[in-house]
Amino acid sequence: MKLSVLMLSLLALPLAAAGCAKPMADGVAAPSPGVSISPPAPENLVRDGYHGRFQVTAYVLASEQHGPQLCRALAESLPPQCGGPEVVGWTWDGLQYESALQTKWGEYQLVGTYENEKFTLTEPPRPPVRETPPTGPAAFPTLCAPPAEGWKVVDPAKVSSDAMEAAIAVAQKSPDYAGLWIDEPAATADPTPHNDPSRLIVNVRFTKNLAEHEKEFRELFGGKLCVLPARHTEKELLAIQDQIVTTPGVTGSSPDPVTETVNVRLFLATEAQQRDFDARYGVGLIVLKGELKPLD
Repeated sequence: MKLSVLMLSLLALPLAAAGCAKPMADGVAAPSPGVSISPPAPENLVRDGYHGRFQVTAYVLASEQHGPQLCRALAESLPPQCGGPEVVGWTWDGLQYESALQTKWGEYQLVGTYENEKFTLTEPPRPPVRETPPTGPAAFPTLCAPPAEGWKVVDPAKVSSDAMEAAIAVAQKSPDYAGLWIDEPAATADPTPHNDPSRLIVNVRFTKNLAEHEKEFRELFGGKLCVLPARHTEKELLAIQDQIVTTPGVTGSSPDPVTETVNVRLFLATEAQQRDFDARYGVGLIVLKGELKPLD
């Protein structure tokens, strides 16, 4: 597997995360008290008793099977497919859209009310406004403080994409494994993708036996390494995710390897739902993010 493919697959994996460990070996560092990251906050939670308007940027698709429906994403087919709340008051007149095989679709910013799984327009659709999610070092930081002499390669003979892939494979087989991500601090000054393992810091988490797992990783990989503890194994987080995706209205979910939370997206996310998840799984573990943004 080439390094570029490996990195993309790692960043897409649903993983777990937590705090940091004490120093264990050269090239492995513990965080100073200032090395931390704020937990994510819920987004667009609807307060109890709310009956106002909502705003959302999403796709609208109508086909022979159904009228216009609100969709967060489209299935990659021709014509595309999706399913979601019915859009009331919709007309394609005057809008730019694509069409194929009796299907019409387009992406728009919409304002309206939402009730009984129906989105009723109160204003004409507008061009979409897309939010760009964070990527790169800001999204996947190293939480360990740098070693006294800075981040350095420990064993140049063991710094390659194959070596890193082999070490990661061993880590992922452990029942203590809780997740990992790749940080490339040099990308801040030099964004050119080099696919150079010597530029990378591998952040890997386990729920216990940190020194033992660090030693196993070091036997295969000689690059920069940050070993961290976690509260939950990857298996535990994935089991929780499997329970949550059955919740009506969920449009997506993914554990966050940096903040040790499970982010859950719904068309309508309410304060009552957040309270329920906090009671079931512990405060802060499940973070709800609503697609529909309350305006009033």
